[in-house]
Amino acid sequence: MLFLQAECLQTEEMLESKSTWGLVVACIGLFICMVFTMTVRYLKETDKIIDKRLDLTLVTIDDFTL
Repeated sequence: MLFLQAECLQTEEMLESKSTWGLVVACIGLFICMVFTMTVRYLKETDKIIDKRLDLTLVTIDDFTL
């Protein structure tokens, strides 16, 4: 059995680079979530309009007669 422990040394420049990339990735993730939410809302509203138009074309006078 072999056990080896190594010291991890990071420079300030490397830590700053990691923090910057983390911020960039988080901003991209939020942007993707925002675009997805807006797209779903748009499709939902468009579907409501299409559903109402379809309902208007399917209603006839026979629907209201006895």
